[in-house]
Amino acid sequence: MSGSKRRPENAIRLVAIDFKIDERTLRRWICDRPELRPVLRAVRHGKQWRLNPPSTQKEFLIYKRDVLRAVRPFRRRRKKGEGWEKSVALALGYGSARRELNLQILREAMKLRLMKKERVTSTDKGQSKYREAKISQCVGAARIIAGKRGCEVFDVPQFLNDGDQSRDGKNLARRIRQLWPTKQEWDEVSDRVTKLWRNRSLAKAAYQLAQDNKQITGENLAGLLFLNDHREHAWTTNLKQIEYQRKTGLEGVLDLYAKRGISLRLFRQRYRLKDIQEAKAAAEGITRADASENLAGSICEGYVYEDGGVKGGAAARPRWVRKNKNYYPGWRRGPRGLLHAAMSTTLTAVSGLISAYLFASEGFTNSR
Repeated sequence: MSGSKRRPENAIRLVAIDFKIDERTLRRWICDRPELRPVLRAVRHGKQWRLNPPSTQKEFLIYKRDVLRAVRPFRRRRKKGEGWEKSVALALGYGSARRELNLQILREAMKLRLMKKERVTSTDKGQSKYREAKISQCVGAARIIAGKRGCEVFDVPQFLNDGDQSRDGKNLARRIRQLWPTKQEWDEVSDRVTKLWRNRSLAKAAYQLAQDNKQITGENLAGLLFLNDHREHAWTTNLKQIEYQRKTGLEGVLDLYAKRGISLRLFRQRYRLKDIQEAKAAAEGITRADASENLAGSICEGYVYEDGGVKGGAAARPRWVRKNKNYYPGWRRGPRGLLHAAMSTTLTAVSGLISAYLFASEGFTNSR
């Protein structure tokens, strides 16, 4: 609130704006809670209540602090995560990492079953959106049933008869039974998803070692991998919780089983030498690409000399160079500067070789 004096008739509205509350809330505090009137500095003016807040900024900050402390015990404040969003998310089956993974497996297994059941031709490609819509509807229904019954996703068909008995509900249950994968198809897709997760975690561990300039070996990689995807999810959740505690100072509960690292024996059972070599090559390639992008970015921001050096922009150039750009022809911007530096270096090396050859030939002729 500004330091200027306020008009008495507008004080309640201005204080409510500064407190970030509704004007009716402030008036209700004055009328319904007599113990707050001395703190609020409320005075009776006929049939109305008026406030007499401090006129200076410093005094008003103290006044605001005292008022907020006084209304804290009975002020309604909704905590984070306790609103209707959380209840709706839980009713729809969200909030479980294991269930989300199983639903992903279910989606891919339904696609595999459709591919085996129907022969996809050029005329059927137009119906791909319709198939995706059917699969999404079945996966959404499976999510709700699994969350409501507390069962595994694969056991959802056992509870289809207990659901909606209307015509639409029966049609949805029949469609789910038609698209539901067998145990063999489920295991096949589950193995694929597990293999993809293992390769992804191996690539991330190799990239982290490459960034830290460490050797990409089996012993170093094993210390950065996880036993399963649940351990990885718990590990990332713990990192977010620790960061939240560091920012807010509030204590939280951490997962004690969120540990990183596997044994060398399990590492050798999971991965082949070819998988390690591919992850190493990919990590080193990404690291080199990042380094080249950083170099290109610094070159585009600055200038390149003929000897290949990079200087940091126009502010880093001498004043006599900024006045006369043609004085030193080696200044070039961006990719053209990089090309110019490479050509200059190559020409310098070739001319040096030619000079050395002529000098040697002259010396040999003089010796004869």
